[in-house]
Amino acid sequence: MAKFDQIETGLEPLAARDAIHDYLWGQGWTVTQNGPWEADVERGSLGATALLGPFAGAGKHHVKFRMQVFATPGGVAAVRFQRFTGGDIGNKGAGRAAEIFAETVTEIAKQFGA
Repeated sequence: MAKFDQIETGLEPLAARDAIHDYLWGQGWTVTQNGPWEADVERGSLGATALLGPFAGAGKHHVKFRMQVFATPGGVAAVRFQRFTGGDIGNKGAGRAAEIFAETVTEIAKQFGA
């Protein structure tokens, strides 16, 4: 299952990518580049999430999403976030992952949205 969110920034694509990557690293996320405009972003422990579900805590709860940066016709960046969930974390675990994802994207939109 995948869920998408997208924001527009007031930044050029390269600046948006670098600023958001730096922000995520500063918040404890691991950012793994898949190419110049795409990265997988991950935090937490899959084992702790499988064992403890929503009780794993925000820092230990496993969350993974993909970030893609696109240029808009106006020359600024649009950033798409795609959340991945798996059956191994259960419904409540997936719900908690969705909350953490939404909170993270909301904070990124506040920091970098146009």
